[in-house]
Amino acid sequence: MIANIDEIEIPFFRYLVGELPLKELEQWIYSTPQIESYLGESAYLEFISFRFQQPAVNYELSKLIYKHFHLGKYHGWQIKRLLKALLDNKQDLVDVFENLYDMYCQGYWFLRNIGMQYVIGIDEIPRIKAENLWDANEFARRRKLLNNYLEPLKDEIELILQALETGTIEIFNEKEYRITPEFSKKLKRFDWFK
Repeated sequence: MIANIDEIEIPFFRYLVGELPLKELEQWIYSTPQIESYLGESAYLEFISFRFQQPAVNYELSKLIYKHFHLGKYHGWQIKRLLKALLDNKQDLVDVFENLYDMYCQGYWFLRNIGMQYVIGIDEIPRIKAENLWDANEFARRRKLLNNYLEPLKDEIELILQALETGTIEIFNEKEYRITPEFSKKLKRFDWFK
């Protein structure tokens, strides 16, 4: 039995960011009747009758997901996931910084300092998957620079994560969010681009 709403939403969100393959999502949809009680009968029928072998399946399925799930909650989940990835260092940090930069460019201005780190120098650091294209010493030297970018941001990352968890930053819809004035003041102390 599904314990909470997140257990319904997160597989769809994971699919949207490329973490859950289409085939796994399809099988999960068919084996999770609790989706109906969360989304309602008509939405549930749209998902279980969706043609998973159609052309442009990813585009069409993404449209269906966006139709039935709150974009603000999806973006909040995505931002928290990326910020946690910076702290736990289990993904390629270059990719994570690039994704946070994209979120900043989409209008999430509270990610400014973090996003701008990508522009300032991280985009010059090779991704792990490109290691075989680099001289081993140069690759290692450049990858070590990531710590120089990440270390000064850790307090800010933790503060933003806490604000997202407590509702101090509340995302309503795509690019629509509210930050309490008190938190906005706290965030300004980290602003490098005054």
